[in-house]
Amino acid sequence: MQDFDEIISTLAQEKFGIPYLRPFQRLVISRILEQKDVTDQPEKNQLVVLPTGSGKSICFQLPALLLQGLTIIVYPLLSLMNDQKQSLDRNSIASVMLKGGQTNGQRRRIWSELKVGNARIVITNPETLVSEHVLKRLAEFSIDLFVVDEAHTVCEWGESFRPAYLRLSQVTDRLRPRQLIAFTATASQDIMHRLEQLLFNGKSPHLIMASPDRQNIRYRLRRSICMEHDIIMLFTHGAARPAIIFCRTRRECEDIAWQIRGNCPTIPVQYYHAGLTKEEREAIEKWFLLSTDGVLCATTAYGMGVSKNNTRTVIHKGLPGGAQAYLQESGRAGRDGKMADAWVLIDDLSKKRAGSSEGMMLAFSGENCIRENLLRLMDVDLESDFCCSGCDVCNGRLQPVPEGRKELEAVIRRFPLRFRIEELAWLISGTRIQPIVQRWDKLDPIYGLLDNWTQRHLCLALENLCGTKTVRRVLKGPFKNRLYVSFTHKGRRRSVQSVPTQTKTIRESPKT
Repeated sequence: MQDFDEIISTLAQEKFGIPYLRPFQRLVISRILEQKDVTDQPEKNQLVVLPTGSGKSICFQLPALLLQGLTIIVYPLLSLMNDQKQSLDRNSIASVMLKGGQTNGQRRRIWSELKVGNARIVITNPETLVSEHVLKRLAEFSIDLFVVDEAHTVCEWGESFRPAYLRLSQVTDRLRPRQLIAFTATASQDIMHRLEQLLFNGKSPHLIMASPDRQNIRYRLRRSICMEHDIIMLFTHGAARPAIIFCRTRRECEDIAWQIRGNCPTIPVQYYHAGLTKEEREAIEKWFLLSTDGVLCATTAYGMGVSKNNTRTVIHKGLPGGAQAYLQESGRAGRDGKMADAWVLIDDLSKKRAGSSEGMMLAFSGENCIRENLLRLMDVDLESDFCCSGCDVCNGRLQPVPEGRKELEAVIRRFPLRFRIEELAWLISGTRIQPIVQRWDKLDPIYGLLDNWTQRHLCLALENLCGTKTVRRVLKGPFKNRLYVSFTHKGRRRSVQSVPTQTKTIRESPKT
């Protein structure tokens, strides 16, 4: 094998339909092939950090076809294993998948396929690999390449709920692959140091690293007093699809999906989380992969690796936990190189919730360039002439005040102690339900002031404002649960008792 460049280019075109390889792809592939016969060289192993959408899979799929021994690829999620298997099948590349729950008959067929050489690529996960039976059988083969994809999970998950990740170094000691390569889209200096210790036995691998900056992604920030409402408004006002909405919990995924279905019935939407059955998850993955206008509400179970190139919008409901996870998840957008939007919705309460680092709070404070803040959190050395390719701060599109906040505060300030939350929500949303709102209520100037809001969303917004002490409610006495705004006038705080109250109220909604 004399001319790697020609062979790589021909194989990329004929087998994968790729007319040309990117410089980093060519660099990684060439190094794998150059090192295939090298022994006892400390830097023959590699740590490859390339941004999401840069085509990491081709970096190990293509050389696997030219190596004589097995290529073992380790993934953290079953969805990624399925996605990789389907990708290889589409390109008529034989592979086998080792995973939990397989029968003895299925395993016998897998070992037979490997033994006769019908397949040289093994797709698996850490929990399967650490099985003594699996290790014993794999040790019978010559292994040229051992790949750990989404390698940041070795540190993030291995030291918490996936202890099998911490045993991967023992696995490689047992299998003795000729080359070990770890791939990830995002890795801070701390993560790279931990990978060196946990995966490479303390030896420094050859590092190939590109900036995690995705210039085709615009970072958008929306301050909110009701995230459900603001998500509906984004799609009502034309947020590009297909789209992914990342939520913190399974319940949030389902709630948001149902809210979109109820308020935007023409938008196809599904939810995805680990609580679904295997068949349900596979069906939703297939649906979203083929969808041209769908919305997927997902937990971070869908945050890595699944290849859907035309996702145009990613929305995070709440402040992300860290820059590394956020760049990984927002990187689901624009994998085809076209412009895409990554929205983060935050409210004052979400800033106080556990799980978000101080660095992320500052990154999305709206005071400085969001892109620059994220890159600095990833320890990226920025050039002196660094220029943001698109964020709401630099583009001057930052929303100064959450939608609806001024109107709600103005009404409560004008009519202190007049409304309870439900009463104000019914009136200001412009409901026509009788007997909740009477004919004279419809003559009130605030009737229908926020008629693009639902009563549910206004109640959530008012609860949010009460939670942040922006709006207060009386806790006891004849005005219990009625709303007011404490405010300062010329340095003196006016008490609630000094404010004249209105006697007119709308009829309370029926109890349910």
